[in-house]
Amino acid sequence: PLLQAYCSNSDRRLVSLEKDLEWITPFHHLPHRNQIIQHVESYTDVVGKAMSEMPWSVCFIDPSDEMDRMNVFKLALPACQFVVVHDYHRGVEEKIGPLLNGVKHYVYRKYEPPTLIASVKRDPKVLFV
Repeated sequence: PLLQAYCSNSDRRLVSLEKDLEWITPFHHLPHRNQIIQHVESYTDVVGKAMSEMPWSVCFIDPSDEMDRMNVFKLALPACQFVVVHDYHRGVEEKIGPLLNGVKHYVYRKYEPPTLIASVKRDPKVLFV
């Protein structure tokens, strides 16, 4: 609801892709003219197509599967201003860490779990100044 309110007030599109229908159900009743909630079988197929069709400001990544996180991260990084990876714990760090060479990134650890913010376009540390 917080992201939905922000996107609505700033006339931005909010897209949520979910493999698990249990994550979609609680949010389907929320009206939003710029919101798309879609059930997908594969994140990489849909994300790759979406990222190639238009520029994106932010991509939040939070699939439960570590390989899904890594694959979506690879697709989103060149297409977005910022890529945010929730639950950046050891397993995810081992998959995504090698992809960070030459990428501006910051791991936010003030609250658990840690969150990775990465960008090839802008320095994510400016978000915390």
